[in-house]
Amino acid sequence: MSADTTVPSTFRLGLFLSAVVLALYVIRLAGPSDLIDYGQEANTAYVLDAVRNAHWIVQRDLYGAVASKPPLYTWLASSVSVALGRIDRFTLSLPAALATLTLSLVIFAAGRAHFGWLAGFLGALAYACSGIAAKQVALVRTDGLFALTVTVLALLAFRAWQKGSGWAWFWLAAALSTLTKGPLGILLAATGLLAALWERRSGQPVPLKGSHLVGVGLFLLVAGGWFAWAYVVLGQDLIDRMLVRELYGRAISKGPGSRMFVGFYLPWSYFLARFAPWSLLAAVGFWRLWKSPAADPQTRRFERFLFCWFVVGMVIFSAAAHQRADLIFPLIPAAALVAGRELARWLNAWKPRRVFALGMTVAVLACGATFYTYSITRARSEEVRQTLSMEKLAQSLRAQVGDDFPLVHVETSPVLQFYLGTSAPCVTLEHAVKLLQGDVPVFVAIDGRARPESFWGTNAPTARLLAEGVKGRRNHARILSNHPRLEWTDPLMTQAGAVQIRLAGVRGFEAQGNEYWLKRGTDQASAEFTNRSTKPQLVRVRLAGGGVERLAERLLPPGEKWKIDAER
Repeated sequence: MSADTTVPSTFRLGLFLSAVVLALYVIRLAGPSDLIDYGQEANTAYVLDAVRNAHWIVQRDLYGAVASKPPLYTWLASSVSVALGRIDRFTLSLPAALATLTLSLVIFAAGRAHFGWLAGFLGALAYACSGIAAKQVALVRTDGLFALTVTVLALLAFRAWQKGSGWAWFWLAAALSTLTKGPLGILLAATGLLAALWERRSGQPVPLKGSHLVGVGLFLLVAGGWFAWAYVVLGQDLIDRMLVRELYGRAISKGPGSRMFVGFYLPWSYFLARFAPWSLLAAVGFWRLWKSPAADPQTRRFERFLFCWFVVGMVIFSAAAHQRADLIFPLIPAAALVAGRELARWLNAWKPRRVFALGMTVAVLACGATFYTYSITRARSEEVRQTLSMEKLAQSLRAQVGDDFPLVHVETSPVLQFYLGTSAPCVTLEHAVKLLQGDVPVFVAIDGRARPESFWGTNAPTARLLAEGVKGRRNHARILSNHPRLEWTDPLMTQAGAVQIRLAGVRGFEAQGNEYWLKRGTDQASAEFTNRSTKPQLVRVRLAGGGVERLAERLLPPGEKWKIDAER
C-alpha cells in the first residue's frame, strides 16, 4: 500500500479519539455520583477551601489538615468553578477529563512519530478504551493529571536524550508534574533514560548530553517558589504533611505492620487486570522488543526507553509500602504504546476504513462496558448509595430551612458540605456536645459513626435525631439538635472551627475561613462571637440585608467575646 494515499489525516484520527474520551466522560457524568469513594472527598474539600475560603497557595480540608498533595489539580478545578460561578461534579472532574483526552492524543502523536500512524492510533485507542481511562476520566483526584504530566515529562526526556539539548523543557514539565503530585514524577520519567546504558551494547550509543542549568533554574523558580510560599503560609505543618507523612511515609511505611516489598506482586496484578485485554498485548510486545530489538536505531532507542520507563517504574511501585491500583496510571501510556505497536503488526495489511470500523466497534464496546460498570453495577454499591444519600439529605435540609443555614459540622464528609454549598470548618465532638447541652438551640451535622454519648457524662442533653442519611459501614450523616424541629430560631447557636457564634434575628449564615457572612432577618439582628481556642482568632464579619451592609473585623484573644449588631 502507498503510505501517501492510505494514511488517514491526523486530524480525523485525533477527532475520533477525542470523541471516544468525551463519550466516556458523558457516560460517567450521567451516571450516579461516587464522590465518597476513591479518596475523592479530600480533593472536593480542597476545591471548596480554595474557592470559598480563597486559600489558593495551599489548602486544608474541613478538619484543618493540610492538603496531602501539591495544588495543581485543585487550581485547575477551582479555576473552572470560579469561571462558571459554581462548584459541581462537572467543575470538579473536568481537569481529569481533559487530562485523559490530552493523554490519549499525546500517546497517538508519540506512537505515530516513532512507530507509524497505525501503531499510534491503536495504542491511543487501547488507552482510551481501557478500564483505567474509564475510571480516571471523571475521577476527582490527581491520578489522571499526574499520568499526563509524567508522560509528557518522559517524552521530553527522550527527546532531549536524542538531541543532546532541550533539557529546559524537561525541567519545566518536571515542575508541573511536581506541582501535581510531588517529585515522584521526575523519578518515573527519568527511568526511561536507563535505555542509554542499554544502548551501549548496540555499538551505536547515544550518551546523555546537554546543559541542565537553565532547566533546573526554571524548576526551582516554579516548583520551589510555590513550596517556599506555602512554607511561609503554613510552616512546619507543610513539611510534616507533604514530605514526612505523604512522600516518605507512603513510600517506606504506610503504618504499623506495613513495610517495603510486602505487596511487590500487587502492581503487576493490577496492571494485568485493570488494563486488560491490552495488558496481554503489551506483555507480548515488551518480550518481543527485549528478544528482537528493532534494526532502526531511533526506533530501537524509543522502544527500549518505553521498556525501562514501564518495567523500572513497576519495580519502584512494587517496592513501596503503600499499594493502590491507581498508582500505576503514569506507567500505562508506555504499555499502551507497546500494545498499539504489537496490534499494528497483526493489522498492518488492513485498509484505514477497516481499521476505523474496528476502532468504532471497540469504542462502542468500551462505552457499553463503562455504562454497565458505573451506571448499573456500581449504582448498587454502598459508596454510591451513600453519596446519593448525602445529596438527598442536603436537598431536604435546603428545602426546609433554605440555603446558608448554620449547621455545626462534626467529622462529616466534605461531600455533604459540597451538596449544601458550604465549607464551614468542622468542630470537635466534645465542643458539639457542649453546645447540645446548652439552652440555646443548635443543629449539629455529625458522622454516623461518632459517639457523642461518650462526652455526655451526668448532663446528658435531650439530643433529637432530626434527619439521617443511609447507614453503612462507611460514613453517613445525622442531624442532631436540642430543639424539636429543624427551623430558624432566635436565638440560635453555632460554631465554625474555634469560633462559637450566638445569632439573633439572622436568616442567613456562612463561614468562610475566618470570614463570616450574615443576612439580617430583623432590624435587631446581632451576632456574638466567642473564641473557644487557646490562640487568638481573627474574625471578619459582613452583616448584610435591608439595603444596609456592615463590615467589621477584630482579633479575639482566647476566651474573649465580641458582639456585633445592625445598629453598631
